[in-house]
Amino acid sequence: MPIETQTLQQMLDARGMTMDALLDPGRQYGYGKDTEFGFAFSPFDVANFEKLLSEFGGYQENLLGDISRQFEGAGQRERATYEETMRKISEMGRPSGLTGGATERLQAFAAQSGQESYGRLADKFQGSMFRAEEQLGKQYAGIEGLLSSFLTAQPGIALQVKQGDPMSGQLRMTTLDDIQPFLSMPGFENLGRELNAFIGRPYENFVSYTDMVQRMNDMQGGTV
Repeated sequence: MPIETQTLQQMLDARGMTMDALLDPGRQYGYGKDTEFGFAFSPFDVANFEKLLSEFGGYQENLLGDISRQFEGAGQRERATYEETMRKISEMGRPSGLTGGATERLQAFAAQSGQESYGRLADKFQGSMFRAEEQLGKQYAGIEGLLSSFLTAQPGIALQVKQGDPMSGQLRMTTLDDIQPFLSMPGFENLGRELNAFIGRPYENFVSYTDMVQRMNDMQGGTV
């Protein structure tokens, strides 16, 4: 069975939240983006997250569809082989051919062999589907985890801001040293401007962004 997915809005509704929790996460704590310490809260990358959900839907459809088509093709070949075997047995049983019930015995044996072969094929199909669904479930849980990680990080950021000026060092901020290793990583080569925008912002939000980009790269590369 395909993984039942939700839209971003449905995920927020299930948590009793609105889009403001993502676009201006500090507002609910009194630190909106227009306030003195609003800079400490980075908005969630809604566009890329929705793109990731969309790509997952397409990836799931293609993966499960490919497995079904492979099984259908293999099943057609099994049926063709069985029909050809039965035709040959029938020809062997014509006048001057097999006698004394030999034709019936061969047909019965061929039918049993065909059923066993098709059963093995069905077991293989079910195993492939189970493994694919298991992988898809883990992948979808990882995507949902990006949203959950972002939302659960915000109260901690707000608490640190309330304890003092976030520039005092109590709040872990992203630095150039954090960004530099990513600039040469596959999938990040053209994201220098986006990565640099996190300098001076909470490190938790930088981690959330890089995790999302990595998952998008993995999906586009066909991995799970």
